[in-house]
Amino acid sequence: MIVYGLIGHERFRLADVLDLLGGLQVTPEAVKESLTRLELAFLVGREGDGYRWQVPLWRDLVLAEEPGRMLGQEVEQWGLEHRQLP
Repeated sequence: MIVYGLIGHERFRLADVLDLLGGLQVTPEAVKESLTRLELAFLVGREGDGYRWQVPLWRDLVLAEEPGRMLGQEVEQWGLEHRQLP
């Protein structure tokens, strides 16, 4: 969700990620873990008080894949996996 939701921004901050995921029940710690995984994969790098995408060609490929639509599908799938059963 982080990738599809923020790939349109060259740089972003933790607050942007939290805003993106605000409607979901996700802990800030889980968000930080996801950002760390993106860093370890060399997809994002820290820059000042935020992050930037490290691989411009990869970013262009993701941008060409309709990231808004992909984000919607990821959110829908997350909802199915995390819905509360009565």
